[in-house]
Amino acid sequence: MGAQTAPGTVLFMLTAWLAFFFGCGESQHATPSGGPLSKSVASGGQTPSQPNTPPTIHSVEFRPAKIVPGKTIHARVAAVDLEGDHIDLEYLWTLKGRETQAVGNSLDLPSWARRGDPVTVAVVASDGMDSSEAFRATTHVTNRRPRMTEIHIQTQAGESDSLGHWVAMPVATDPDGDRLSFRYTWIVNGEPSTNHQPRFERSQSERGDEIKLTVWASDDIDESLPLTSAPFGVGNSPPDIVSLPPAVDDTGLFLYVVRATDRDGDSPLTYSLEEGPRGMSIDPASGELEWQATLKDAGEHEVQIAVDDGNGGSSRQGFYVQVEMVLPPPRPGGGPS
Repeated sequence: MGAQTAPGTVLFMLTAWLAFFFGCGESQHATPSGGPLSKSVASGGQTPSQPNTPPTIHSVEFRPAKIVPGKTIHARVAAVDLEGDHIDLEYLWTLKGRETQAVGNSLDLPSWARRGDPVTVAVVASDGMDSSEAFRATTHVTNRRPRMTEIHIQTQAGESDSLGHWVAMPVATDPDGDRLSFRYTWIVNGEPSTNHQPRFERSQSERGDEIKLTVWASDDIDESLPLTSAPFGVGNSPPDIVSLPPAVDDTGLFLYVVRATDRDGDSPLTYSLEEGPRGMSIDPASGELEWQATLKDAGEHEVQIAVDDGNGGSSRQGFYVQVEMVLPPPRPGGGPS
């Protein structure tokens, strides 16, 4: 019995193994529906050719934002490439519509450029296969502010009823050659005054005041930095003679009380007679000028008086006194009297 069953057992096992082998062979040669899972595997790892997209320029900015003649201007470009390719940029600069010799992203603006001149850069981006359209950006040469260089202050004498004044004569330059105007602020004892004119009256100050002047220059677009003069002190004000002389009366008496004021409040004022006819006198304290003319004094006499404030200030007044000789009327008959 044992010898008869052994061959059957062996045959069964061999048949089962052969069925498994053939089943595996059919599965290995089958082609799945939908084709290969990856073209890269089927083509040996290489991607098929795709259409190239040229780079895109998003913006162009100028640095610095304000450009002036004689300086260098730079173009800052923002560009991208969808495929991540390296981007090369090409620049074309023009000034007032004329092509320049600039190379690259910078332009040395010539000194002859003037305010308002247009500066344009055209930028093209390339990835080695395709190029973008030219991206143009334009700016303009900006104004250059003027510069204060000097302040001259002149003293000018006043009229007969004025104490005089100071006049400012500022000096400024403008790199664009623009016409300039000036703004003034007079400063008295460290405080800005309400006077913003080039002329400052002496009557607006007092003895001992310290005065300075600040000036700005403007080309109607930009204003210069301020320039302040060196300070100067206000000296003594001379007295003012405010009276006028009368005429000689019928008796030949000339009486003139001189009146004077001093804006510094100096007191007492002293009066003197510097020139006059014989016999004329003046009271040094009251200013009373007196003279009694006679027939011998007929004619014109020059008079000069002065008033002193005791602090170095003095004023003078000059005039003429006319003495007329009046003859008695002739007697009837024409004979001598």
